[in-house]
Amino acid sequence: MITHYRAGKISIQPQSTILTGHGTRWLNYVTTSSTVEIDQDEYTAEQILDHHQIRLTTPYTGPAIDQHPYRITIQPTESSLDDHRRKIHQQIDWLAGKTRLNYITQSPGQEATYLSKYADAQAYATAGYPTDATPYPWINAEAAATHQTPATVAQQIIAAATLWTSVGSQIEAARQAAKRTIKTAQTQDAMQTAYQQLQDTLSSLE
Repeated sequence: MITHYRAGKISIQPQSTILTGHGTRWLNYVTTSSTVEIDQDEYTAEQILDHHQIRLTTPYTGPAIDQHPYRITIQPTESSLDDHRRKIHQQIDWLAGKTRLNYITQSPGQEATYLSKYADAQAYATAGYPTDATPYPWINAEAAATHQTPATVAQQIIAAATLWTSVGSQIEAARQAAKRTIKTAQTQDAMQTAYQQLQDTLSSLE
């Protein structure tokens, strides 16, 4: 979207290519190739030197002016490939995280809880599913809370962990593959194609 900048005033001498600003912040808003309008004449910005100086592509042809009003028409610029690459990488991480939430809960302490429950379930299973599950606090507590046998609880925990290992590794592999492709992509279209392929892959896992 084309925007306009006209804050402050300008000064310039005849045949000069250096436009001086007063009360301007050109580095924050103006881009090269923007159009500088002075009265009825138009010039093109070749370089934004600092907040208060712009180099024009052609010399100013009007009379000397000081503290004069002006208007700069700012042409939108496409983001660089590196900028786009960074944005796509962020989208990839977000998408992978969203897919993980179909299988696990992400909250403070939850990862440690999963690991502790899985370790308890494995130890309980290795012990041969004894009737007394007291030595296995995670299994014992969940069995009491859900009114299931300790053996059933342990088997469910192990099955869930096995499923997550399979799905989680696929999510991570797809995430890493997409990032590698985008890292070497030379166009935004190629990056978008890689991202779309990741979306399709992760959708198949949901």
